[in-house]
Amino acid sequence: MNNQRTEKREIRNILTDNAINVISTEEASNWVDPSDSISWKIDDKYITAHKGKGKFEFYNISKDRCLTEKERIEWVTHMCEKVWVDKYDFGQLMIKAIKKWNL
Repeated sequence: MNNQRTEKREIRNILTDNAINVISTEEASNWVDPSDSISWKIDDKYITAHKGKGKFEFYNISKDRCLTEKERIEWVTHMCEKVWVDKYDFGQLMIKAIKKWNL
């Protein structure tokens, strides 16, 4: 009986916004990664985040604000604090932007 209670009360910790929220197993299984709905584009002047299959542009990072290594590291650190950003993907995106922009 005690094991059944333990199973029913099983919880997961999910790190969000630098805080640990305790949620149920059911909530965890229904969780949707917010970064799944984000797509990124790199052009000659900007890294741009799009939501909703690219229809809604909502975040721009200017090439002019990524000229030094320090600025680029600060951008990666800043963006990785956001719940809606996939940390690995954004790091790879910044590498692609650096190459495209010849920085």
